[in-house]
Amino acid sequence: MGALSFAATDWVDVSATTFSIEAFYGGAACDGTPYLVNANEDPNCAAEVCKHNDNPSNLTLQGVGMVSIECTTDYMTALREKFGSSPYIIQVYSPDSDYAMFGTASGFPATGNCEGSFNVNDSMGVHLVGTLEANGSATMQYFSGSPRGLWEDDIITARRIPRGKVRVKKLITRGAYGEVYTGVFNRQKIAVKMLLPTTRDSLQQVNDFLAEAKLTASMDHPHIVHFVGVAWDSLSDLCVALEFMDGGNLRSLLDKYKSSNRAVGLDRQKITIALHVCHALTYLHSLDPPVLHRDLKSRNVLLNKSMEAKLTDFGILREHNDRTLTAGVGTSLWMAPEVMLGEKYDAKADMFSFGVVLSELDVHALPESKHASECS
Repeated sequence: MGALSFAATDWVDVSATTFSIEAFYGGAACDGTPYLVNANEDPNCAAEVCKHNDNPSNLTLQGVGMVSIECTTDYMTALREKFGSSPYIIQVYSPDSDYAMFGTASGFPATGNCEGSFNVNDSMGVHLVGTLEANGSATMQYFSGSPRGLWEDDIITARRIPRGKVRVKKLITRGAYGEVYTGVFNRQKIAVKMLLPTTRDSLQQVNDFLAEAKLTASMDHPHIVHFVGVAWDSLSDLCVALEFMDGGNLRSLLDKYKSSNRAVGLDRQKITIALHVCHALTYLHSLDPPVLHRDLKSRNVLLNKSMEAKLTDFGILREHNDRTLTAGVGTSLWMAPEVMLGEKYDAKADMFSFGVVLSELDVHALPESKHASECS
């Protein structure tokens, strides 16, 4: 069931009034979860199944995605039903301080992500970020105007480096959305992270990629991979430059130990690696708000030649709030039960994953190793 928050303790009972319920959707169809739902008193309400939003009375939202309109006498139920099982925030506005009169009501998705759409001619857009906080409060940010993306964010622009000075070399690894290469910047060897060619034209993927870059750029800890900069000439050649870790990842090291029949058990080197990971997690969890890694595993622990360990791969890292998060993140062998079950979780989920990494350090094998080739 979705979570919700109200601007007043009790909303005004106006059940005899007719309301228009406008649900706004990104893209070219009225399906999925809307990024905004408005409820207004409207005795002349006319229902619309789905149409392009061209309402001249609303210049901020005019032309922004698609809209459906329904008419009802129960605006609160209608707002709730639009979000289904997704988390949401509902704000009720009143022209008077004691909320004796109804003004308008709006509903927003509370995913913690940027939701919204640009209009058809890219001259205006509306985006929203709704979040349910751990203390029971809710925050909602509303952005409108020109279709600015994170490439115009202050942190991103401050850390921008010339794209022409980033030389991409050899492919290291490729994932579902991105790929990592070796590279050179200012005569220094770096790791270059890029979107896959199939995802570079997606504005949503570009913004998600930059959101990860922004969060990584804001971190300063000796056991988190250092952020060098972000570079682009056009958004299609966007890349992030990171510290190159010449010792590879922890999983590869443990595979070598296993193949060479190195003695199992924890030694000084392994304990030092574990301590470095623990320091990085402590740093993340002590931020305000706390940050969860959510995909901690041996492949995301990188090493340098001095065997110093650093955390990487923050593609699904999020600032934590106390909302329900599904098991669609992380990797199952390292995933805490509450995450797999789609229940609420907190920093303890990272500590569960850390425990699995400790097990790997101890015995060199993946958990449930007979399934490792399927799940890792």
